[in-house]
Amino acid sequence: MASLEAIVVPIQNEFVLSVDDIATLVLTVAAGSLLILFAAGALVDRLGPRRIFTAGAVISVVGAATVGLAADYGWLVAGRIIGGAGGTVLSVASLAIVNATFSDDRERAHVFGLFAAVVGAAFVVSPLVAGVIAESLGWRWVPLAWMAVAATAVLCLRSCPVPAGVGDGRGELVLPLAAGAMLSAVCVAALVVRGGVGWSLLSLAVAAIALALLMVRWRTLRAAGTTPAFDVSMFAVPGAKPLMGAMFVVAMVNLLFYANLFVQYRLGFTPVESARLFVIPQVAGVLGGVTGGWISARRGSLRTTAGALILGGAAAAVFVTVTEQTSAGYLTVLLCLFTFAAGSLVGTLTKAFLDCAQPQSSGAAASWRQAGWSLGSTVGGVATGTIVFTYFSATWQATLRAEGLSGDAARWAAEAVRSGMPLTQVVADPGVTQLVGGSAIENLVGLTSAQVDTLRLVGLLAAGSYLVALACVLVAMRRQTVGSDD
Repeated sequence: MASLEAIVVPIQNEFVLSVDDIATLVLTVAAGSLLILFAAGALVDRLGPRRIFTAGAVISVVGAATVGLAADYGWLVAGRIIGGAGGTVLSVASLAIVNATFSDDRERAHVFGLFAAVVGAAFVVSPLVAGVIAESLGWRWVPLAWMAVAATAVLCLRSCPVPAGVGDGRGELVLPLAAGAMLSAVCVAALVVRGGVGWSLLSLAVAAIALALLMVRWRTLRAAGTTPAFDVSMFAVPGAKPLMGAMFVVAMVNLLFYANLFVQYRLGFTPVESARLFVIPQVAGVLGGVTGGWISARRGSLRTTAGALILGGAAAAVFVTVTEQTSAGYLTVLLCLFTFAAGSLVGTLTKAFLDCAQPQSSGAAASWRQAGWSLGSTVGGVATGTIVFTYFSATWQATLRAEGLSGDAARWAAEAVRSGMPLTQVVADPGVTQLVGGSAIENLVGLTSAQVDTLRLVGLLAAGSYLVALACVLVAMRRQTVGSDD
């Protein structure tokens, strides 16, 4: 994901994609991941994480090859869906191993802090590597790095002991596949809604059918006295449900994605320059992960999570101070504050939720954790993208009309920029020649102001999502406190 965001502009230029298409391309990974998500957890508990992990690596390689050889946008999306399925299998299997291996609470806190730090480190290295490869060889060589990651992960797994009690489960796969199909269909419905309500309704109909199959199968198994493979036992633990809600909500607004777009479009940075700017914030995220684990071992994961949400929400809200004169240095400081909190949050919130599961249900718990993040990022990403890009178009149109441009010309210019049309082509249109407000073509009348206002809006949306997630965590703390008293 980190390396993809570093090459979205070269991909957009080659295939002449709109910003909506790019946002969708980033989010399509969830369609594949949700489809296989619960089946992956069930297979881990049934067959063990080692074989399932290796299978996930193979699927990831296939997805990477599909992206690298893509002839059009459809193949790009297909490759991302396949890669999402493979990446989810890798994630679920590895989290299941970690969750079942470490039982001491203080030790678990440090381990999940390290987990968050490793995730942050990947977001430091990946954009730089991808940017260098894209500028020197072309973006199509970047998927080779994805293949190398999958192969290296399998080699690392060979030296990883599989804990006792993982891989001994039994159960059928109809329920996990039905649940995955339902969530994947909901995800697709959100992704295709821009292309037409009909396709979205069709996807929702598939989700409804999958839900009906899930319910019928569940009742049949329970009536026969069989324990369903679709493990929901962790939700019987007080606080598990609101923690699931917190994971869903906190993933809804990808502030870093929009900040990356802002840097590349507004400041004119190349992928490598943009990646370099994000190195310091991502290092702050690594430090946040380690710090979160250290604090969690002493103060508890729920309290640490609540503190990280407060800090992250405040940092996101400060983005309202961004102006047309904001320097890259100031933006870096804001990003550092946010990524430090987000880095701490990844490990502590994951640990808090996985604490609700028994070791023998580690695969299922890891699946539910991934479901919360994936579904939240997809549904929230579509909603956020629609709000943000619509706001950008409306704001710039209003400015252009105030400058004397006709309503049709203003609407055409805004939609042209949103659809990815080069600025040189926009200003070459006879109806909008007056758009140029300076010597540089990027100085289109009101464009800078619209881009800045849009980034401010994203900051407020991110702050709002963190506030709602904080409320969920506080509810979980309350329920766990009451449960322990009982």
